[in-house]
Amino acid sequence: MAQLNRRASEICLEFRVDAMTDITGFGLTGHASEVARASRISIHIDHRKLPLLPGTLDYSREGFCAAGLTNNRDFFGPHVRIADTVPPDVQNVLFDPQTSGGLLIFCQPDDADALLKKLRDAGIPAVEIGSTGEPSSHLLTVS
Repeated sequence: MAQLNRRASEICLEFRVDAMTDITGFGLTGHASEVARASRISIHIDHRKLPLLPGTLDYSREGFCAAGLTNNRDFFGPHVRIADTVPPDVQNVLFDPQTSGGLLIFCQPDDADALLKKLRDAGIPAVEIGSTGEPSSHLLTVS
């Protein structure tokens, strides 16, 4: 974790944020799936937009993955659909419990650009990685 989430959470109070979670031990897929389940929505994530720490994919390619990754994949995998175009090293990262504790923020679409700008202006490296939709057969889809 490069910085605390306090300032980002304070900025979120200025916008219509419906849900927010810090990505930790359950990995991105676990936390996103839990939000989708609790909110009765589906989530779509574009893997090409994921902000990754330097070296992350190199470690994944070389097989340096935490044991918890397998547990996360076994538990959350049945509720996640990952496109064949998502490389295996990225798929590992999606389930990896060794995350930096960044925030996954769900805001109203009309607020997304302004929220991103305000976060970035505060020095917080924020990116939009996906969208939400009506419930589907999978809680989370990654393309």
